Amino acid sequence: PTTARCESALVAVRFLGFFRVWRGSNTVFDGVDLWLPDVVYDTQATYVRVPPSARRECEQLGLSFREGVHAANHALLNVVPLFLTANGNDLGTECDNPYDSRYRIERLLLYDKHRGGGTGLAAAAAPRMPQLLEAAYGRVVECGCEYGKGCPQCVQHLACRNYNAVLSKAGAEVVLRHVLMQEREHAAQVAGQEQQ
Repeated sequence: PTTARCESALVAVRFLGFFRVWRGSNTVFDGVDLWLPDVVYDTQATYVRVPPSARRECEQLGLSFREGVHAANHALLNVVPLFLTANGNDLGTECDNPYDSRYRIERLLLYDKHRGGGTGLAAAAAPRMPQLLEAAYGRVVECGCEYGKGCPQCVQHLACRNYNAVLSKAGAEVVLRHVLMQEREHAAQVAGQEQQ
């Protein structure tokens, strides 16, 4: 049993511009504005809510909650191939932009990148969400990198549209731990109801 849900989703990708980046240092040296139509398609998405306790702990520790959620989403993407026949480009997630100030729902989300309703990967991920969360949490906690934004082994993702700019490995650990506690409480509650 899991609190994860899989539902129809509408993915809209808006290209506002691009940055020219020095590959060696990942330093932005130019920005170019674009005026292109949105790319919109129907697909499936699986999500699990992040409990408010994760935000509170991040704030108490002086960590960015937004960076933690973004990093936790990347950690989930990084472990998907351990459980599903998929690669990191078959599923996507919400990548946070450092210049974006709009409200985001507090959730971990995986969406199928294939148009026309997807290929079923997001739907297949929903019942495996507890295992995905355990694996992602284990990877974040056990990774020996000391960089605050993590590394490609734990919370960075090569396909991040924002160059892994808004990430916190410590925040991801907090977010994943709280979501796992929520999942375990839900599983215990369901098991208790089934025994009655």
